[in-house]
Amino acid sequence: MAAVDIGKALGATVVACCSSDDKLQIARKQGADILINYSDGDFKTNLKQADVYGNIDVVYDPVGGDAAEVALRAMGWGGRFVVCGFASGGADPKSAIPRIPLNLALLNERQILGLFWGAWKHRTGNVPNKKNIETMLGLIKAGKLRPTITKLYPLEDAVQALDDMMQRKVTGKICVSISHGARL
Repeated sequence: MAAVDIGKALGATVVACCSSDDKLQIARKQGADILINYSDGDFKTNLKQADVYGNIDVVYDPVGGDAAEVALRAMGWGGRFVVCGFASGGADPKSAIPRIPLNLALLNERQILGLFWGAWKHRTGNVPNKKNIETMLGLIKAGKLRPTITKLYPLEDAVQALDDMMQRKVTGKICVSISHGARL
């Protein structure tokens, strides 16, 4: 949901592609302009029916899996495909990592970018990260970003919070509250 929020704050038309109608409704509440359930029917056909196939500038992909190649093919000339995770899981960890034909990048001058935030933060001495956080806090203060909190967990339920996140039961942020006397 953060991607929807940031896209809207930057003035983008946001196409939210989710695995369920429940998640799509949350994306709509966050401001997504076009909603596509990639688990319902043929993903490529759904993108074409929404009149976005071939016109997408940026794909932010935290999911990976089978939908990744379709999303890359749906991008326009010079589009950027940002890989930041493989939450789709799959039968084994490797099945969540898509095998992308590199000619798709070449033929339309598309860029495939890896986003490994932890390593980037470490390699840059955290300086640009601090600037990004300041920018995001300014957007929150201005009301342009509205982080979605799925659930607030007490500290003693931190393991459940992580399990819920790993099982894709959350659609926004999870918060763990530390109260006086809390124990794991």
